[in-house]
Amino acid sequence: MVNMISLIKDRRNPIYFLDLLKNKKKNKDIKKVYFSFTLDLEKNNKSELDHKQLDNILNLLKNYGTGTFFVETSLLKNYSLTLDKNEVGSHGYGHLALGNDWWISKEEKSINIEKNIKKSTDLIKDAFKVNPLSFRSPKFSSDKSLNKILLKYGYKIDSSTTPHNGKFLPSINQNLLQIPVSRYYKPKLRLKYGIPFLNYESLMFSNLKTMGVNKFENLTKKIIETFDNKNKVILNFMCHNWDFSTQKDISIVEEYLNNLEKRFKIEFIPLKKYYKKFY
Repeated sequence: MVNMISLIKDRRNPIYFLDLLKNKKKNKDIKKVYFSFTLDLEKNNKSELDHKQLDNILNLLKNYGTGTFFVETSLLKNYSLTLDKNEVGSHGYGHLALGNDWWISKEEKSINIEKNIKKSTDLIKDAFKVNPLSFRSPKFSSDKSLNKILLKYGYKIDSSTTPHNGKFLPSINQNLLQIPVSRYYKPKLRLKYGIPFLNYESLMFSNLKTMGVNKFENLTKKIIETFDNKNKVILNFMCHNWDFSTQKDISIVEEYLNNLEKRFKIEFIPLKKYYKKFY
């Protein structure tokens, strides 16, 4: 049975009271926004990869720019992937968790973190002839030693911060640039099975689908205004390949991105370009 201390330390839980007290001054003098379309490329529920879904995503991005694909590298043993000019990042090997979080079962956890990262890095180098710079940990589960290992294998960017908690703006941690999935810094009251709870609203496809374009667009505007440095505004939008199963899924993202372009000057870039530009 999970003990109370483990629940309190659960990184997926918002630190409600501290964040409710926060009151950031809105930065409305923002003219340009960098947008990173980041995708976790994984097997679907049938333990396969649907190439039609991947083609839908690549065709969608051609109308805007390039993004970052975090590849779960066991795919590379069975599939030959073409990701156009998009950045190839690592999502580890086998979608195994790299931390000791209480919600991770023994079967879901990687036995050796460094071996997992080295294996995924080597597979990307062999398949794409590039040295990956960006990393996202499966299940947003990470270990204290993760930063050191990532730096050892040449990574510059980590996007493993859970969007339910933790930092919400880019920051440097031990020479590694942390770019979390974008979220609003204050939690919001929700009801689940009639029980009230608090959670953060983040720029994830699942939230776009639930909230609808207009509400999601307003959330995006609020997130943009939290940036202290108006010249370094970046939105980290997260999705999965299996999010794009129907034309409706593609259309809702297109509508959102088109509306955003009308509101702000948007440059669609992979995470590595943001790093090279500012760090």
